[in-house]
Amino acid sequence: MEPVGAPARRGTVHRPLGAEGTVLAALASVVGIGGGSSDVEPGLDDEAATTVVAAVRDAVMALEAVRQRRTVGNASFAHVWRGP
Repeated sequence: MEPVGAPARRGTVHRPLGAEGTVLAALASVVGIGGGSSDVEPGLDDEAATTVVAAVRDAVMALEAVRQRRTVGNASFAHVWRGP
């Protein structure tokens, strides 16, 4: 058994990603990691990767809509019980 920081693992962490890096960067951008803009189209060549990135973007937008509805609902509930 090799320790977690084994030389083989460190080599894989620092290798260039190529096309996989583009997909990972697009996914990271969609979910808000790395400070990139999620509105920019990543320009992926692979149709499957583009489909996955689009699905993740849709899921993130759906979660944001649920958060907004909950925020409005909680604020409305608090306002009703606050009274005049």
